[in-house]
Amino acid sequence: MIGLLGVGLALIYSVLIAVAIYVGVKVYVGRKTLKIRKEIPEGVCVHCGAKITGAMCPNCDK
Repeated sequence: MIGLLGVGLALIYSVLIAVAIYVGVKVYVGRKTLKIRKEIPEGVCVHCGAKITGAMCPNCDK
């Protein structure tokens, strides 16, 4: 926000731009998180990285 003041923008414009960027990043991260939770609801195996199905890893828990 302070960096935008050096460009010659008024304080209100720099505050609005900073808030818009903050909200935009929060929305983007939130949507990505929801997308990942939908695709992989139970999680990922720590050892091999496979998608966990039925509370078991298909690669490690054979």
